[in-house]
Amino acid sequence: MNEIQLKALQCFEAAAKAQSDDARSRIAEILMRNRVGYDFFAAASESVRERARVVIHFHPDRLDQFKKTVIESLLEKGYVTNQFETGISGGSLTPFSGGPRDKWEERLFGGVYQKPGVRAADRPKYGALDLMNFSDGAAPRFGSCYFRLGKDVLKRCTFTNKDSVFEPDIFGTVMHPDALLEHLLLRAETETSVLGIEHPCVNGLLKRFSCLSDNRVAFSSSFGRTLDDYVEAQIHGPIQLRTDVDRLVADPSFMGTEIETAMRSLCQKYAIEMDWHAGFSVSCDKVPAEFRGPRIPVLAGRVAENGKLTASIIGKAAFSLAMNPEFWHDWAPFPETLQHIKQLWHVLAHFGEPLIRKPALIDAVIAIVEKEICRLSEIEKTPEETHPSTFDRNDLPLLQMILEVLESARSQETSKIDLNGKPRSFLLELFDEHARELPDFCRDIGRSVLNELCE
Repeated sequence: MNEIQLKALQCFEAAAKAQSDDARSRIAEILMRNRVGYDFFAAASESVRERARVVIHFHPDRLDQFKKTVIESLLEKGYVTNQFETGISGGSLTPFSGGPRDKWEERLFGGVYQKPGVRAADRPKYGALDLMNFSDGAAPRFGSCYFRLGKDVLKRCTFTNKDSVFEPDIFGTVMHPDALLEHLLLRAETETSVLGIEHPCVNGLLKRFSCLSDNRVAFSSSFGRTLDDYVEAQIHGPIQLRTDVDRLVADPSFMGTEIETAMRSLCQKYAIEMDWHAGFSVSCDKVPAEFRGPRIPVLAGRVAENGKLTASIIGKAAFSLAMNPEFWHDWAPFPETLQHIKQLWHVLAHFGEPLIRKPALIDAVIAIVEKEICRLSEIEKTPEETHPSTFDRNDLPLLQMILEVLESARSQETSKIDLNGKPRSFLLELFDEHARELPDFCRDIGRSVLNELCE
């Protein structure tokens, strides 16, 4: 961090400490009302300090002001930029002095970022504090993919109880989180949903905090769909991909595209772990008019492919708008059309079904393996001279071993199928041979998913 960023952090931290100190007695009252021991709260609070991480959501296929995709720009630069630098945003876009974003930052950080000589690059980047480990991230509103930042970044993050657009008044840092925790516990007493958890209670919320982990997502469909309910994070100082980003969690609708290629190149270049959530898919006839307005279902029909929407399909519409705005003159002016495309993503993230249904995929692959075992067993019973030239007795025990591994992965719901080398190659070849027999969702990108699960 430079001197400007350090001053902003110190200004905020003083307010967070004062609020945190004031919150402790009220937290004790909340725990007493709900018959929760203070030791349990202390353990949950420590878990948040040690295992919670900040995530930054983004759409990898959106174009920046230089007509480069976000992922291409990240690959080239090696660091994360803010909207004052890029001119794009998954949320409110006001990257200019005196604009709403500038005013929000002035309010939060004591005017430090408004002083003469402050550069666009000096300003904070925005993310969300992941307290729930949902596979779609802490704030999917802002993008289909997300970076999971490293632990050391937490020390230069500030947190607010809601998005800065709503002028939040509850502050926290990793060392002074109690005011934020009090706010969440109070909500758990009275509200029907907190950070994506339905019908929460104080004890249940603290249990979630205590169970935070760093496990891979591995196509999980444990979605939180938290479009509007998250703890906003402001990250001060640079975010270098090589040193500050641990993992990229991507939407599988980009599998087999140039975007996937760029994401893999980025992960390889900057030593970032690649991961995938289950992705979203929704039929056009499931897009409601009341959620984001009556024009959104019409837009869905205009951009859908085979009656379906995914993150990558919506991205194609955004690309078309940026590169060929004349094609959209019949729809609305550019800013309004861009907002409608953002809202279409909100609909997909809120109502979409999992694009990848991992248990169903494994079941389909198990069925293929069982069928092949039966076929080879029948051949083995016949005279050897009648065996086809492709028959190999060694394939049967290999298939039996593969079947056991698949059944174990299915029953234990593991994030990985423990196959490599020849068994893995054999299974992928078998998948290719029987791909036409598989359900559509397996056939389209199932091989890529299977290959990932076996890595």
